Amino acid sequence: MIKKVCIMMVVVLVITFVGQAALAVEVEPAPTRKEPLIAGVASLIIPGLGQAYVQDWEFSGKPITHFAVSVGLYTVGWVLAFTVGYGSGLAWLAGGLWTLYSAIDAVSEANK
Repeated sequence: MIKKVCIMMVVVLVITFVGQAALAVEVEPAPTRKEPLIAGVASLIIPGLGQAYVQDWEFSGKPITHFAVSVGLYTVGWVLAFTVGYGSGLAWLAGGLWTLYSAIDAVSEANK
């Protein structure tokens, strides 16, 4: 009985060490080329989506930042349009320019 328990413990230890050694090996993922057209159109539809598609995580919040800024600009446009009645055109223009910038940025990141 003790012999079987000792053998099982050795087997478990060997499996543990082999598993840890396998997890310690770092494998670089093969770089995949992303299509610039898809990235640009995605960011035109939803700003930041093209950056997420390209997986541009050098600044980890870049896709989120592009999306949040566009939502903020368009929200300011809606608030100005329904409360003040004027000034919303500038916010909408800024939102449109930001969306265009987001698409251009996504295309340039896909071309890298």
